[in-house]
Amino acid sequence: NGWDYGFKGSLLNDRLTFTLSGFYAIRENVQVTDLEETPPGSGNYLTISRREGNQLVRGYEFDFNWRLTETLSAGGSWGHIYSIYTDFGSAFPQAVGRRVNGISPENGGAYVKYTPANPKLRGFSTNLGVTFVDSTPTEAPNAGDTMGRVGGIVVVTRSTNQWRLRIPSYTLWNFGARYRYAPAGSRLDHTFAININNAFNLDYLRANKIPGDLRSVFFTYTVNRGG
Repeated sequence: NGWDYGFKGSLLNDRLTFTLSGFYAIRENVQVTDLEETPPGSGNYLTISRREGNQLVRGYEFDFNWRLTETLSAGGSWGHIYSIYTDFGSAFPQAVGRRVNGISPENGGAYVKYTPANPKLRGFSTNLGVTFVDSTPTEAPNAGDTMGRVGGIVVVTRSTNQWRLRIPSYTLWNFGARYRYAPAGSRLDHTFAININNAFNLDYLRANKIPGDLRSVFFTYTVNRGG
Protein backbone atom coordinates (compact mmCIF):
# COMPACT_ATOMS: atom_id res chain seq x y z
CA ASN A 1 0.00 0.00 0.00
CA GLY A 2 1.21 3.49 -0.70
CA TRP A 3 1.01 6.55 -2.89
CA ASP A 4 1.85 7.50 -6.47
CA TYR A 5 2.05 11.16 -7.40
CA GLY A 6 3.37 13.24 -10.27
CA PHE A 7 2.50 15.37 -13.26
CA LYS A 8 2.68 15.40 -17.05
CA GLY A 9 3.66 18.29 -19.26
CA SER A 10 4.25 19.37 -22.82
CA LEU A 11 6.36 22.15 -24.30
CA LEU A 12 7.30 23.56 -27.69
CA ASN A 13 3.83 23.09 -29.20
CA ASP A 14 3.68 19.51 -27.95
CA ARG A 15 6.97 18.58 -29.57
CA LEU A 16 8.38 17.80 -26.12
CA THR A 17 6.27 15.76 -23.70
CA PHE A 18 7.38 14.45 -20.32
CA THR A 19 6.20 12.75 -17.16
CA LEU A 20 7.69 13.09 -13.68
CA SER A 21 6.29 10.87 -10.94
CA GLY A 22 7.16 9.65 -7.48
CA PHE A 23 6.03 6.79 -5.29
CA TYR A 24 6.10 5.83 -1.63
CA ALA A 25 4.82 2.43 -0.59
CA ILE A 26 5.12 -0.31 1.98
CA ARG A 27 5.25 -3.86 0.70
CA GLU A 28 3.67 -6.15 3.28
CA ASN A 29 3.41 -9.93 3.79
CA VAL A 30 7.11 -10.46 3.02
CA GLN A 31 8.32 -13.92 4.09
CA VAL A 32 10.60 -13.59 7.13
CA THR A 33 11.92 -15.74 9.99
CA ASP A 34 10.75 -15.26 13.57
CA LEU A 35 11.99 -16.79 16.82
CA GLU A 36 9.34 -18.34 19.03
CA GLU A 37 10.12 -19.54 22.56
CA THR A 38 8.67 -23.03 22.91
CA PRO A 39 7.37 -23.60 25.50
CA PRO A 40 7.22 -20.04 26.89
CA GLY A 41 9.87 -19.44 29.57
CA SER A 42 11.93 -22.49 28.58
CA GLY A 43 14.72 -20.57 26.86
CA ASN A 44 14.36 -22.81 23.81
CA TYR A 45 13.61 -20.99 20.55
CA LEU A 46 12.29 -22.38 17.31
CA THR A 47 12.57 -20.60 13.96
CA ILE A 48 9.26 -20.11 12.16
CA SER A 49 8.70 -18.66 8.70
CA ARG A 50 5.88 -16.15 8.47
CA ARG A 51 4.62 -13.66 5.93
CA GLU A 52 4.79 -10.74 8.34
CA GLY A 53 7.77 -8.78 7.04
CA ASN A 54 7.76 -5.35 5.42
CA GLN A 55 9.74 -3.46 2.79
CA LEU A 56 9.85 0.27 2.17
CA VAL A 57 9.81 1.17 -1.53
CA ARG A 58 10.16 4.79 -2.58
CA GLY A 59 11.62 6.69 -5.49
CA TYR A 60 10.89 8.62 -8.65
CA GLU A 61 10.64 8.13 -12.42
CA PHE A 62 11.12 10.51 -15.32
CA ASP A 63 10.52 9.96 -19.01
CA PHE A 64 10.29 12.19 -22.06
CA ASN A 65 9.74 12.18 -25.82
CA TRP A 66 11.11 14.99 -27.97
CA ARG A 67 10.47 15.55 -31.68
CA LEU A 68 13.62 17.51 -32.44
CA THR A 69 12.95 17.97 -36.17
CA GLU A 70 10.66 16.45 -38.76
CA THR A 71 13.22 13.70 -39.29
CA LEU A 72 14.79 13.28 -35.84
CA SER A 73 13.19 12.33 -32.53
CA ALA A 74 14.58 11.26 -29.17
CA GLY A 75 13.40 10.05 -25.82
CA GLY A 76 14.53 8.58 -22.57
CA SER A 77 13.65 7.55 -19.05
CA TRP A 78 15.30 7.37 -15.65
CA GLY A 79 14.24 5.72 -12.43
CA HIS A 80 15.52 5.79 -8.85
CA ILE A 81 14.35 3.17 -6.35
CA TYR A 82 15.21 3.16 -2.65
CA SER A 83 14.03 -0.18 -1.30
CA ILE A 84 14.99 -1.46 2.16
CA TYR A 85 13.72 -3.97 4.69
CA THR A 86 11.81 -2.41 7.57
CA ASP A 87 10.93 -5.76 9.17
CA PHE A 88 12.79 -9.00 8.42
CA GLY A 89 11.62 -11.00 11.44
CA SER A 90 12.82 -11.33 15.01
CA ALA A 91 15.50 -13.91 14.05
CA PHE A 92 17.40 -11.34 11.95
CA PRO A 93 16.75 -7.85 13.35
CA GLN A 94 20.05 -6.59 11.88
CA ALA A 95 18.54 -6.78 8.39
CA VAL A 96 16.35 -3.73 9.02
CA GLY A 97 17.65 -0.88 6.89
CA ARG A 98 19.51 -3.10 4.44
CA ARG A 99 18.76 -3.05 0.70
CA VAL A 100 16.27 -5.42 -0.87
CA ASN A 101 18.12 -7.87 -3.10
CA GLY A 102 17.33 -7.93 -6.81
CA ILE A 103 16.19 -4.29 -6.92
CA SER A 104 18.42 -1.97 -8.94
CA PRO A 105 18.67 1.48 -7.28
CA GLU A 106 19.13 3.29 -10.61
CA ASN A 107 18.15 2.42 -14.15
CA GLY A 108 17.36 4.24 -17.34
CA GLY A 109 17.71 4.49 -21.06
CA ALA A 110 17.59 6.75 -24.08
CA TYR A 111 16.98 6.48 -27.80
CA VAL A 112 17.24 8.49 -30.98
CA LYS A 113 15.22 7.76 -34.14
CA TYR A 114 15.88 9.05 -37.65
CA THR A 115 13.30 9.10 -40.44
CA PRO A 116 14.66 10.52 -43.71
CA ALA A 117 12.70 13.30 -45.39
CA ASN A 118 13.78 12.27 -48.90
CA PRO A 119 10.68 10.90 -50.71
CA LYS A 120 12.83 8.14 -52.21
CA LEU A 121 13.46 6.82 -48.68
CA ARG A 122 9.84 6.99 -47.59
CA GLY A 123 9.06 4.16 -45.18
CA PHE A 124 12.63 3.83 -43.91
CA SER A 125 13.67 4.59 -40.33
CA THR A 126 16.55 3.73 -38.03
CA ASN A 127 17.05 3.97 -34.28
CA LEU A 128 19.81 3.72 -31.70
CA GLY A 129 19.11 2.96 -28.04
CA VAL A 130 21.03 2.57 -24.80
CA THR A 131 19.99 1.16 -21.44
CA PHE A 132 21.76 1.37 -18.08
CA VAL A 133 21.30 -0.74 -14.94
CA ASP A 134 23.14 0.26 -11.78
CA SER A 135 25.03 -2.05 -9.46
CA THR A 136 22.39 -4.25 -7.81
CA PRO A 137 22.35 -6.15 -4.47
CA THR A 138 22.12 -9.91 -5.08
CA GLU A 139 22.06 -11.47 -1.61
CA ALA A 140 19.47 -11.79 1.14
CA PRO A 141 19.88 -9.12 3.86
CA ASN A 142 21.02 -11.71 6.41
CA ALA A 143 23.44 -13.60 4.14
CA GLY A 144 26.76 -14.31 5.84
CA ASP A 145 25.62 -13.29 9.34
CA THR A 146 25.97 -15.61 12.33
CA MET A 147 23.46 -14.77 15.03
CA GLY A 148 23.65 -15.26 18.79
CA ARG A 149 21.83 -14.24 21.90
CA VAL A 150 23.71 -11.84 24.18
CA GLY A 151 21.92 -10.66 27.31
CA GLY A 152 18.65 -11.93 25.87
CA ILE A 153 19.09 -9.86 22.69
CA VAL A 154 19.68 -11.38 19.25
CA VAL A 155 22.85 -9.87 17.75
CA VAL A 156 25.36 -10.58 14.97
CA THR A 157 28.29 -12.44 16.51
CA ARG A 158 30.17 -12.97 13.25
CA SER A 159 29.67 -11.97 9.61
CA THR A 160 31.30 -12.52 6.23
CA ASN A 161 29.41 -9.47 4.88
CA GLN A 162 27.99 -11.60 2.09
CA TRP A 163 24.84 -9.45 2.17
CA ARG A 164 26.89 -6.56 0.76
CA LEU A 165 27.62 -8.35 -2.53
CA ARG A 166 26.35 -6.75 -5.75
CA ILE A 167 26.58 -7.40 -9.45
CA PRO A 168 28.38 -4.68 -11.43
CA SER A 169 26.45 -2.05 -13.34
CA TYR A 170 26.17 -2.44 -17.10
CA THR A 171 25.24 -0.46 -20.20
CA LEU A 172 23.75 -2.05 -23.32
CA TRP A 173 23.51 -0.56 -26.82
CA ASN A 174 20.88 -1.59 -29.35
CA PHE A 175 20.44 -0.72 -33.02
CA GLY A 176 17.49 -1.12 -35.34
CA ALA A 177 16.41 -0.29 -38.88
CA ARG A 178 13.13 -0.91 -40.70
CA TYR A 179 11.61 -0.32 -44.09
CA ARG A 180 7.89 -0.34 -44.86
CA TYR A 181 6.92 -0.84 -48.50
CA ALA A 182 3.32 -0.19 -49.55
CA PRO A 183 2.84 -0.55 -53.33
CA ALA A 184 0.30 1.79 -54.89
CA GLY A 185 -3.02 0.07 -55.58
CA SER A 186 -2.17 -2.94 -53.41
CA ARG A 187 -3.91 -3.95 -50.21
CA LEU A 188 -0.68 -5.44 -48.92
CA ASP A 189 2.20 -3.64 -47.27
CA HIS A 190 5.51 -5.18 -46.29
CA THR A 191 7.88 -4.34 -43.45
CA PHE A 192 11.49 -5.51 -43.31
CA ALA A 193 13.42 -4.96 -40.08
CA ILE A 194 16.75 -5.72 -38.46
CA ASN A 195 17.46 -5.37 -34.74
CA ILE A 196 20.82 -5.81 -33.05
CA ASN A 197 20.65 -6.23 -29.28
CA ASN A 198 23.75 -5.80 -27.08
CA ALA A 199 25.58 -4.44 -30.13
CA PHE A 200 29.00 -4.37 -28.41
CA ASN A 201 28.62 -7.96 -27.13
CA LEU A 202 28.99 -6.97 -23.47
CA ASP A 203 29.45 -9.81 -20.98
CA TYR A 204 27.24 -9.00 -17.98
CA LEU A 205 25.12 -10.48 -15.19
CA ARG A 206 21.46 -9.88 -14.49
CA ALA A 207 20.18 -9.19 -10.96
CA ASN A 208 19.46 -12.92 -10.50
CA LYS A 209 23.17 -13.62 -11.23
CA ILE A 210 22.34 -15.33 -14.53
CA PRO A 211 24.51 -14.24 -17.48
CA GLY A 212 22.79 -11.78 -19.79
CA ASP A 213 22.25 -12.31 -23.50
CA LEU A 214 25.23 -11.69 -25.73
CA ARG A 215 24.94 -9.93 -29.08
CA SER A 216 21.91 -11.10 -31.04
CA VAL A 217 20.68 -10.14 -34.49
CA PHE A 218 17.03 -10.46 -35.53
CA PHE A 219 15.63 -10.17 -39.05
CA THR A 220 11.88 -9.69 -39.30
CA TYR A 221 9.48 -9.62 -42.22
CA THR A 222 5.85 -8.62 -41.68
CA VAL A 223 3.05 -8.46 -44.23
CA ASN A 224 -0.23 -6.67 -43.53
CA ARG A 225 -3.44 -6.72 -45.52
CA GLY A 226 -5.66 -3.66 -45.36
CA GLY A 227 -9.05 -2.72 -46.79
